[in-house]
Amino acid sequence: MPKTFNQFFSDPSIQILFATAPTGLGHIRVTEALKSELAPIIQTETIGIMNPTSQFLYRIVSQNLITRYLMEFLQTNPIGERVVAWFYTKKLRSRTRPIRLYLQTIITKRKRKPKTVVIVATHFALAHQIAACKKRIERTLNLNIVLAVVVTDDSPQIMWAVRGADYIFVPSKKTAHGITNELGDKVGRTKVIVSPYPLSKNIQQPLSEVQVAKRHEQVDPHANKRLQILIPISGAAVGLSYFQSLIPEVTKRKDIFCTVVSRDSSYTKNFLEWCGLQKRIHILKSTSDHNVVLAYEKQMKQRVFAVEITKPSEQSFKALLTPSQRGGVILLFSKPVGRQEYDNISFLKRHGLMPNNTDEKKLAQLYYFNQKSLIDEAFLGRAHHWRGIEIPWIGVEGGVAITRLYQSGVLKAMSNFESSNSILELRGDGAKLFWERLSMEITHADK
Repeated sequence: MPKTFNQFFSDPSIQILFATAPTGLGHIRVTEALKSELAPIIQTETIGIMNPTSQFLYRIVSQNLITRYLMEFLQTNPIGERVVAWFYTKKLRSRTRPIRLYLQTIITKRKRKPKTVVIVATHFALAHQIAACKKRIERTLNLNIVLAVVVTDDSPQIMWAVRGADYIFVPSKKTAHGITNELGDKVGRTKVIVSPYPLSKNIQQPLSEVQVAKRHEQVDPHANKRLQILIPISGAAVGLSYFQSLIPEVTKRKDIFCTVVSRDSSYTKNFLEWCGLQKRIHILKSTSDHNVVLAYEKQMKQRVFAVEITKPSEQSFKALLTPSQRGGVILLFSKPVGRQEYDNISFLKRHGLMPNNTDEKKLAQLYYFNQKSLIDEAFLGRAHHWRGIEIPWIGVEGGVAITRLYQSGVLKAMSNFESSNSILELRGDGAKLFWERLSMEITHADK
C-alpha cells in the first residue's frame, strides 16, 4: 500500500521549511493553509515572516495613490514589468549570502541531519534567492534540496518564473502557460504544475445541517434573522476610508451586523477606534499578521457568517468552497489593487463563478437606480452559480448595493449555490492535493 503524504513527510530524513514574506496576508495565509494539512508530528520552520522593511514598502506602494498607480502601470505594461523584474531579480540573486548562511544554520542545528530539505516558498523574493544558492548549500552540506514555489494569485507575472526552482505550483492552466513561456529555454528541470489554490483545512470543514440552515436564513430578507458580514482588513490596510463610508450605510439596518478582523498597528489605529464607536460592529485585532490569519480562521470556526466583503486578493479563492463549508461565504468584492487582483477576478469570471457582463449591467441598475424588476426568476436562477459579485468602489454606494442585493433576493439565491464544475482548478482541497503531488514528484525523482 503506497504511503500517504503525511507518512512520506514524517520520515526523519526529510526536513520541511517554509519561506514567505509579510507583504500582505496572502503569502502567510497560503503558508498556514499548507501547514494545516500536515500531521502534528511533522515539524516545520518558517523563514521570512518577520521583515518590517518589505512590509513597510508594501504598505507604501498599496496605500499611496501615486505609488499604487505606478505599481499597476509597471505590472500591466510588458516593457515596464520586464525591466523591473530584470533589475529586481538580478539584485535578489546576487545577494544570497545571508539567506544561504541562515539556511545552513537551520539545517545543521537539527539533531538528525536530513537527507532531503523541502523548501516551500510562498513568496517569489526568497524563492529567487534560495534558487540561486541551492546548489552551493547542497554541496556544502551533502544533501538534496527541493524548492517548491507556490504562486499565491492566478497571475502569471514575470517575478514568479523562478529559474532553478524544482516545482512551481500555479492555480490554473492559464498561469501555467504564462510562467512556462517566461522560463523559456531556462525551464531546465523546473516543472510547472497546475494545482488548485491551497485553502486552510479549517475553513474547508463542513457545516452541520443546522449551521447551513442558519447561513441560508441570514440572507433571506423575510426570515427576520441577523445577517452576519465578515470584513477582513488587508495586510496593507488598504480601503479603510472605503469601509468607514460603507459600514454605517449597511448597519443602518438593525438586522445587519459586521465583524472586522484587522492587524492592530499605527496604520489601523484610528480606523479601529472609529469602529469601536459604531453600532453593530465586533472587532478582532492582533499586532501580528500571523495571529490575524489565525483569528480570522477561529472566527470562521466559532460563528456562521453568510457574507464577506473583501478585495479580490487571495481571499477570492474561497469561491472554491461551497456554502455548506465553513469558509463558503458569499464574496462581495471591493476595488482591486494590483494586477494580480484583476487577474483573480478574471479567474472567477472565466469559470462562471461571477456574473457575466450582461448581468453586471443589470446589477448596476439595481445598485444605482434600485431597478428590482430586472432581478427576475431567470436572473436569480443564474445567481445560483455565483460565488462572488463586485460592488461599487465608493463606500456609501457599496453599502447601498449590499442592502439591495439582500432585499432583492440575490444573496439568498447565491447561498443556494449549484455547481456542475468538476475540473481540477475548482477543487477546494488544494492544500492536500499539493502535498500529494509533491510527495509523488519527489518519490519519482529519487528513482
